[in-house]
Amino acid sequence: MTSAASRGARIAAVVVGVSLVGGAICGCGRPRDRDAATPTETLVLPEGGAAQSVLVSAAREPVGGVVLLQHAGGEVGDWQPLATRLAASAMTSLAILPPSTSVASHALEAGVARLVQKDVAPEKVAVVATRDDCDGALAFAARHREVTALVLISPESREETGRLGAWLKDYGKRPILLVTAEGDAFGNTTALSIKESAQGIAELRQYPGMSRGTDLLALSESAVEQVAYWLEAVVTERTPLQSSETEP
Repeated sequence: MTSAASRGARIAAVVVGVSLVGGAICGCGRPRDRDAATPTETLVLPEGGAAQSVLVSAAREPVGGVVLLQHAGGEVGDWQPLATRLAASAMTSLAILPPSTSVASHALEAGVARLVQKDVAPEKVAVVATRDDCDGALAFAARHREVTALVLISPESREETGRLGAWLKDYGKRPILLVTAEGDAFGNTTALSIKESAQGIAELRQYPGMSRGTDLLALSESAVEQVAYWLEAVVTERTPLQSSETEP
């Protein structure tokens, strides 16, 4: 891992690449609370390229921040229910849609830098990812120990068990929340593998249905509430509820 000084310089360099552009997130028929158009940002990535993003600031001085990594084919606005709930808990969030899964780690690096620019302490940043982006999020967090926690929704790992185990070993005892739908066979298989191999606390929460990723959050207010509560508890160093039972 880089030194604090070099990491600070890296963050400063990434922040320079952030530019605001006018825009709005379109609706795609998913249930979503949207009182007004949400402005988008173009986030310039450290190694070149750019990602679409949406910043939702905390309702008061932030106690932490969350990078929300959007799965390819979705929209950054798909995170709005969770982002709105996080803001109410004094957590600033940045939803990011990278141009491809291969640059997810660069997008996460730029996302952390953007949150730091918005007065979030670097050691108070969590990462939330869905589906096959969960591999990239776990690999990133394994290399960046300042990431305080991970939430993996409908994880779909295509990595060998040994590599997944190596990432989890490097990730250490930091907490992980795993969120799946009961009918998501692939997601549940991956989630159980991560839970069994984790070095620290790895909670599994299951919800009715077969929805995946942000669609699961759009259809379950309970999932949104529990994810937000868990993130707030972990970032503020309170102990979250621990349960692996299916939610009603």
